[in-house]
Amino acid sequence: MSAVIMKNTSVMEFAMAELERFLPDFERNIELTVDSELPAYSFAGKENASGVVLCGADEACVLHAVYTMLEMVGWRFEITGPVRINQNVPENIDFQIEPAVKLRGIRQHINFPMDISSYPLEEAKEYIRNLARLRYNHITFHSYPNQWIDGPQEGNIEHAGELFYGLRYDIPEHPLLKRAISNKKTFCIPAIEPYYDDVEVKSRMAIEWLREVMIEAKKVGMHIQFSFEPRGKTREATRTLITCRHIIKLYPQIDTLELISTETGGWGEASSPEEVRKALDEHYSRDLQSEPEFTRAINSGNANFDTIMGELGHLLASVQEFTPEATKLNLKLSLGIYCVLPEFHPAIFRVLHERLPQNIGFAILAGHSSGRVADFLQQSPLSDDIWSRTMIYSWLEFDGTMYLQQNGIPGIERLLKNNRNKMQSVAFNHWRTAENQLVARYAAETCLTGLIPAKDFYTSYAETLGISNPAAFTEAHEIMSKADWIATNELFNIGFCFAGCWGRKGLGYFENWSIDRIYYNHDLFGKAHKLLAQCARQTTAVTGRNFLSFLENRVRCTMVYLKAMAKGSELQQFKNMEPEDLNNEQKTELTQICDRALASLEQYMTLHVEAMPDRGCEGTLISIYYTPPVVLKRIREEFAGIPSDQPHISIGHDEPPSPIEW
Repeated sequence: MSAVIMKNTSVMEFAMAELERFLPDFERNIELTVDSELPAYSFAGKENASGVVLCGADEACVLHAVYTMLEMVGWRFEITGPVRINQNVPENIDFQIEPAVKLRGIRQHINFPMDISSYPLEEAKEYIRNLARLRYNHITFHSYPNQWIDGPQEGNIEHAGELFYGLRYDIPEHPLLKRAISNKKTFCIPAIEPYYDDVEVKSRMAIEWLREVMIEAKKVGMHIQFSFEPRGKTREATRTLITCRHIIKLYPQIDTLELISTETGGWGEASSPEEVRKALDEHYSRDLQSEPEFTRAINSGNANFDTIMGELGHLLASVQEFTPEATKLNLKLSLGIYCVLPEFHPAIFRVLHERLPQNIGFAILAGHSSGRVADFLQQSPLSDDIWSRTMIYSWLEFDGTMYLQQNGIPGIERLLKNNRNKMQSVAFNHWRTAENQLVARYAAETCLTGLIPAKDFYTSYAETLGISNPAAFTEAHEIMSKADWIATNELFNIGFCFAGCWGRKGLGYFENWSIDRIYYNHDLFGKAHKLLAQCARQTTAVTGRNFLSFLENRVRCTMVYLKAMAKGSELQQFKNMEPEDLNNEQKTELTQICDRALASLEQYMTLHVEAMPDRGCEGTLISIYYTPPVVLKRIREEFAGIPSDQPHISIGHDEPPSPIEW
């Protein structure tokens, strides 16, 4: 292969390197060039007398043209990495793609053990490269207090490195985990582990790690957005602006700095309507508070409308005050809202329509799960002006069901269908990588080409990977979509990966879930498993067999996990009882329930270890070890007096808000 680049930059050089890696024996000359006459974000490939010309509206688009051609000649790019599926060499390269969504990518919370915040640096960089190969062109990194930011901020310390909300995941004396996890003492980025207890070094190394990941993202042409939570509720913005200045010094690679609210302003008990109105007075007149959008929210009975609206007022004041500095730095600003209560959305959008400055972007995370985001945005539409500068945050997976196999495709499909020709930017939350191979590919494709019906995608995906019986493969994923939706809506947070939210006393989440619905969900996954087994028996292609083998493992893990949760939910017979209320017979019954649920969780971990293709799988393993088993052992100790052999649930430096207060 002979290739020429018309402009030497890091992105173009990377594009050349990718061609040399994946097409070393290609017999035609290739020219890489920026074509300013192409529509924004577009890319194309065509042949001329001297060979193939791959062009794009900018350098990132040239890279996307490279990947488009590589897929035409038999490569396949997934979030898990590239695979060769055939040796196809088309007679003529001829394509032009104007993406349906201009900015499309991933939102990394970098807050839990199974996401890239535990990856060795080189594996994290390869993850970034795999996103680019999917032709994603955007990534948002989020930092909760003191995770990836040192210096002045919301929080009581001024260092970074409070990984995983400051919870410590020491490697236990458990043969399975000691064998399966590459860390020796404490689970974290391996390079940081020797310095884990040195606060200053850990802080510096965490920042350096993220900075290097950002540098890689720029090398592959990605737009970088960085979000943080100021957590102010007044118009006083001094500390928030200090934090903004510090962030952009830490991470000069940032293209857009996003100031985002906390999740729905937190959770808790609702204040009285008059208390809410009094709290709103600093930012909103009583006349505005009397408008229907406000009165419905105030009277909804949901907590923290005053908090989320106070934060919105603070964010508006902050971005307005910081705009002159950002403009000098050629830095874009965005105001973000994370609010999962649709009752609050009309009031939020009313204020934004009236007060959001024209030069400020907007980001919205409107619900838990891709389906809820699509449905809630449909209920409270945005104006065309706001749409034009809005980053929609959706989900490949929902962290409330992290220990289950998921399928967020139907929600993404609805989002694209409902907002066709309006949505300019979207980024998808996810933590696990291998478990989201299918959904990440769907999101990438449908944002590029326009709406793809889910059923058509499943069929095409199976055929491309050489999976036999595409009809059974499709049916299996439709069933898993149904199970996923039930888990999200009826078994809320049944797989959430933060033990503190499960309850530090009493029965916690176990007193809330319907045992019948857990078993119904389990049976749905059982049906999907049988269909996938049919596919596996008939599939001979290596790519198809590998994908099915991993997926089959994760579906079986899900079924075992749901059995554990159903067994644990039998504790509901002790609901509303205090420990001293139980007699010896009841204590024995409670102990047996906990022990059986714990046995199933051990089975889950044993099964999970059979398929661990990436570092995130180690994170899921250590996470589950420190979450539901710790809760069950705490319940057993509290009610039956049997000492736990695991530490009690830790209190993190900062914690994700729980919709249920214990």
